[in-house]
Amino acid sequence: MTDDDPIASLNDLKGRLAAGIPATKTERQHRIAKPIYRLTLDDPDDRSIILIIRTGGDGIVRATISLPEWQEMPEGWDGPHEMHVAVPLADDYAHEYGYRGIAVDIESSQLWDPAWGELEKPGEGI
Repeated sequence: MTDDDPIASLNDLKGRLAAGIPATKTERQHRIAKPIYRLTLDDPDDRSIILIIRTGGDGIVRATISLPEWQEMPEGWDGPHEMHVAVPLADDYAHEYGYRGIAVDIESSQLWDPAWGELEKPGEGI
């Protein structure tokens, strides 16, 4: 697998998740800290990675990843994906391109699972 092949990267991630291997387990030795997830109440700026989280008609929480317009989404990454896939994908993209935070557009902050990372709410600034 090469880092410049998004389909291989997505398939590798799905395979690791199916095998019970943590999505955060990586070959990279110098990975930056997990990105900060920031709850967005207004439209996030056009330079943000955005994780759009909604509950489907089947009751399952899924997310779509949105990137700034000048960046091309790797094929198969936009989703919607179940959260155990979407969060690691967003984390990997943030790591690869140097983003320290991810804007979160969620229908209710009550849906956020702390296992996905810390959700910073407006006014809480870290």
